[in-house]
Amino acid sequence: MQLRLRLTSLAEGDVDVTVLVGKQRHEPIVFELHQHSLGVKVDLGEALAAARELGESADEIEQLSGVLELQLVENQARDYSLDLNVLEALKAVLHSDGDTVSASLGASSPAMQLRVDGNARRFLASTDLGALQVLGPLRKFADSFGSSSEDSSGVLYTGALSAPVPAPAPPLIQGALDMFLAGLEGSLEYVADSDELHLDGLGFGDKASYIKNDGKTLLGLDLNAQQGRHVDLLLEPEGERTKISISPGFDLKLALAFQQIADQVDGIADYLLNDTWHFWFDGAAPVIVAGDDQLQVQAGTLHLESAADPSANVSVAAGMCLAEADVATVSDGDDWRHRFDAAVCQ
Repeated sequence: MQLRLRLTSLAEGDVDVTVLVGKQRHEPIVFELHQHSLGVKVDLGEALAAARELGESADEIEQLSGVLELQLVENQARDYSLDLNVLEALKAVLHSDGDTVSASLGASSPAMQLRVDGNARRFLASTDLGALQVLGPLRKFADSFGSSSEDSSGVLYTGALSAPVPAPAPPLIQGALDMFLAGLEGSLEYVADSDELHLDGLGFGDKASYIKNDGKTLLGLDLNAQQGRHVDLLLEPEGERTKISISPGFDLKLALAFQQIADQVDGIADYLLNDTWHFWFDGAAPVIVAGDDQLQVQAGTLHLESAADPSANVSVAAGMCLAEADVATVSDGDDWRHRFDAAVCQ
């Protein structure tokens, strides 16, 4: 194996060490030794090319590209961060058992960060992932939505003394699956002695996310579609409970239509077949207080709604609590839609 190192310096005191592999001098790894940071950068496309030149078997990988960077950064004295950067969008195309699955992740920097600032006595954790998309045949993901369609033995018995008969053939699972998450964002900040926890910019990207089968939506997810698709939360202790202030508001919709594949995938839960769940607050600047066994609404009105079962809808006005429903009205087969009710706070 041919291995070389190349040293470069783009600024005084900063050195990059590039690892060159093979006759083609592929550059899969760069070590960054800078005055105020240490890092390693990995080029996935170059790594795959180097592996193939060195004789590694990678026939199942059609494409692999993108650049990742991990850095330990000194922002200033007593202030350090660990950053994961997606410098160039990631993409992978894989072949398995005659099927092709592809995945991509958009570029973002930093995609994830942990920061400790000893001067301000502050801890920060944040994520800003780009759009994630996975494409492939439905049969590769069917077990994620329901129980397996195939009988383990492939044989049915009609009685203790009966001869075995072949089991019915499992349904044919076909079509393409498209899973798209528009992003994943948000930061958590804690300042010592403040007794406050800030969760800012929480969201799922700048558009709706979805799962589709041959263009038909199985799941749709959207947060604060009319309010910038992000939400800020402020958590403060209130005795043994936690007060949560919400800004600018909260409006989450989850559309479910797995009935589109119910004839192909066994075991899909009934509540996933055809429904739209809507969780939202009326009023500006809603506030809730979370305790051990109930959730008090201090400002605004909380709504939990199901399009498929309006009888289970719940509205909790300010001064009331969201609590578990009376056990006498809930059966073992009921899902969340029948397990909550508005109640006087205890």
